[in-house]
Amino acid sequence: MDIDILLGLQDIRIGSGAFLAGFLSKMTWLGEMSTVIVFMALIYWCISKDFGTYLMMGWSGNRLVNGMLKVTVCAYRPWIRDARIVPYGDSMTTATGYSFPSGHTMNAASVYGGGAVRKDLPQASRVLLAITVLLVAFSRNYLGVHTPQDVLVGIVAGTLVMFLTVKLMQWVKVHPEKDLLIVCIGVGLAILVAIYAAVKPYPADTDAAGNVIVEGAKMANVSAGGDHHKQMPKMR
Repeated sequence: MDIDILLGLQDIRIGSGAFLAGFLSKMTWLGEMSTVIVFMALIYWCISKDFGTYLMMGWSGNRLVNGMLKVTVCAYRPWIRDARIVPYGDSMTTATGYSFPSGHTMNAASVYGGGAVRKDLPQASRVLLAITVLLVAFSRNYLGVHTPQDVLVGIVAGTLVMFLTVKLMQWVKVHPEKDLLIVCIGVGLAILVAIYAAVKPYPADTDAAGNVIVEGAKMANVSAGGDHHKQMPKMR
């Protein structure tokens, strides 16, 4: 069903011209790692150090969860699963790594969804931030680089991590002496995920001629950094 939905969106994209695709390309840019890092830095230095710290903590947790899920599930990109999928623009050369869940969507859930779950923000701002998350997620489907399952799980997982981050920060405010412990736990989890990604086996599916379709270990290395990378995994 996921592929059928992408094929339907692809027909709409081809038939409707470049306007909507161009707009959604800009929305997908809001979910890129470089964009959200700049956004969080501006929040921290120009608006609120408390809010900025919360976003950075939640985003870091989401990167760990995203990387862990990607290298565990090892889901191929849509165009690898079905050659009928033709992503928009240069997406095929920039959206690499494993597909599930969407890194852009989880980035958006971190910084924009993170604001939406903060009850101290105005209601209108929270609604706007939630809509931004949905637009970033939908853009990944419309551009053909992620399946609906990828983005739905990205929204749910990313928002859940941010909700738990709110609770964690509330706990740290009550127990400020535990802040170093939280940092150590975070670093330890990052090391464990890196070790897991390095030692686990990866799929080596082959085509009809017996050639390996995707080099799993290289795909996993790209996945650890998010959706974008300059070098595509080797395909034969």
